[in-house]
Amino acid sequence: MRERLYKENEVLIDDIFYQLKEDKSAKIVGNDIKEIIDLDIPSNITYQDRTYTVDEIDVEAFLDCKYLDWVSIPITVKLVHEKAFKGSSVKQLHFDHRRRDHIVLKDDICFDCIRLEYVRLPGSLVVIPENMFFNNLSLKEVEVFNQVKIISNSSFYMCTKLRHYDFTENIERIGPSAFYGTDLNYIEIGPKVSIVEDMAFAYNENLRTLVIQNNKVKLEEKIITNEKDVIIYIKDHLETSLKNNIDGEQHYIIDPFDFIEQDGIKYILFSKNIGRIVGYNESNIKIQTTVPSIINDVPIIDMQPRALSQSIKLKEVIFPNTIKQIKGKVFENCTNLRKVTFNHEITHEDARWCVYNNGVTIVKPDATLIRFKALIERIHILDDYGVTSQMTFNETFESNSLEEAIIEAKEWCISKTDSHNIYKLVGVRENINI
Repeated sequence: MRERLYKENEVLIDDIFYQLKEDKSAKIVGNDIKEIIDLDIPSNITYQDRTYTVDEIDVEAFLDCKYLDWVSIPITVKLVHEKAFKGSSVKQLHFDHRRRDHIVLKDDICFDCIRLEYVRLPGSLVVIPENMFFNNLSLKEVEVFNQVKIISNSSFYMCTKLRHYDFTENIERIGPSAFYGTDLNYIEIGPKVSIVEDMAFAYNENLRTLVIQNNKVKLEEKIITNEKDVIIYIKDHLETSLKNNIDGEQHYIIDPFDFIEQDGIKYILFSKNIGRIVGYNESNIKIQTTVPSIINDVPIIDMQPRALSQSIKLKEVIFPNTIKQIKGKVFENCTNLRKVTFNHEITHEDARWCVYNNGVTIVKPDATLIRFKALIERIHILDDYGVTSQMTFNETFESNSLEEAIIEAKEWCISKTDSHNIYKLVGVRENINI
């Protein structure tokens, strides 16, 4: 460890200048870094046999530093000042996600950090400050937690590679130009959001889904602009005048619906008995995800294009046989995806287009079983007295072969009638004799 007195109450330790304070705390005030490093900022430093807690990073402490690659900020830091990392070469920035005490981040901290790709924000952060990631052209992934209430002015302005953001449940305000020029395909305005300010999501050219859960939210001018083919789900009823603040040619769905998140997957359940996958929460999604066939008595039958795209965590997904239609590049840029299982009839070409990744194993069920599942209508029964009767079959098969499906149908019938003598399964176009 190198150390030397720099100025009054300042010391250089391992290429970092610290200001030592009377209360045995230390503030990072500058650096003398001259080679590319991974910087793990210490929670404590020792100078002349005294230990100091590192609790602050000063204005422009790492301004234009071209030697930073990976930076970790400890849980002891409670305040990061303006422009602390502005213009630096940092590629990954890690705050401690475990912290529960208050932390303050000032404006412009990562302004013009054009190499920054990944950020993990503090677990206790309430306000994402103005211009926090302004013009971070390489930013792809932001790990954010539920304490965030405010996303400020231009927080993610022109983060052109940011394709997914977890809109956590406690957000109350989204500032002007907060996500201007990003590449989001899914936007969620949650039940606690009271205002979305001017141009908040302007020029997200690949936007496909906008969910508005709060029917009292104030939408200012042109929260989205010029985007086409956007489906906007509006919870309950919003004033028609709000449409004037959403520019472009969109398709509105104003219909009573429930918005459900289950295992990180986001669903819309319509009153018309239709369930749809619309997005996901990266923090909550499971590595191995099984999409349910039914939620709250509503079958899950389809999904939005690109609904699960950009997920880093997803490795395996199993779809139920209730899914009738999958369109678009559902898994585009899911770089760790390895296996997708379909339980509905889908062509090889459509499956490949859906997965959009040659490194993924695609599993499809037997065609005969698909036909059997699709066509079964009723079961003919011969009871112990030689009397025949019929029952409507209204269950969903979980079997993976025709033989297993027949056994499952028998078990269902036994549970309803105590009869073992099923002799025919009747479908729309064909019969399957047992």
